[in-house]
Amino acid sequence: MPGVYDLGTNFVQMLPFVDVEGSGENTTTIKGRGQQVVLGANSSEIRFLTVLNDSAAVPFGFAIFNRNISTGSPFKITNVKAISSSTATTLGNVAIQNENALCTLLNVKAVAENSLGYNRAIFNYGGSHVSLTNVEAQASGGTWADGIRNQSTAYPYMRNVNAAAYGASTTSYALSNGPVATWLR
Repeated sequence: MPGVYDLGTNFVQMLPFVDVEGSGENTTTIKGRGQQVVLGANSSEIRFLTVLNDSAAVPFGFAIFNRNISTGSPFKITNVKAISSSTATTLGNVAIQNENALCTLLNVKAVAENSLGYNRAIFNYGGSHVSLTNVEAQASGGTWADGIRNQSTAYPYMRNVNAAAYGASTTSYALSNGPVATWLR
């Protein structure tokens, strides 16, 4: 249903074969102030909503965090705005992090901003296999900003992706690749 669902410092733990669907990115919001707001799971999907982390009391703030999703079918993020926005996190904000994860992003907007440290809209790390189609990734502020960061054998497939990074005091990269192979179309 439309509305803002405020989790406080709790989070949504996705379960395999269970989907979460909102009424649209501009009408349904899951909001949290803990380390993460949504934890992904294999063979599940989150769609048609906004996920917002505006924590002020954690080192890193994640809107959506996907870890060790490597069996079954991927975790799917469809028609979602993922925003991690805090001026008080000490290490940074990440809108969507994929760590050793199998994940599909379709029609997604990811925003990380206003942190004192690192800001990454999308961070693919450690053996992740991620498909990004029709994705907008924007990072700003802090000491370091990455629109999309691919690192440590992450293998993303990217099609129709718009990445931007700006306003960091040290470095801003729209697309930053570590030792990875990236497929762009």
